[in-house]
Amino acid sequence: MQVNVLDAERRRRWSYDEKVRLVEETLQPGETVCGGGTPARGGS
Repeated sequence: MQVNVLDAERRRRWSYDEKVRLVEETLQPGETVCGGGTPARGGS
């Protein structure tokens, strides 16, 4: 059996302030958890 490792896993590390901002975005009228924090909305 052969296993190929293609890339190291990358995880986004969110600061406390970033987490608060993302949660606040989801509380806006018409916003969803999936919609907040995406690159199109300024997230990464």
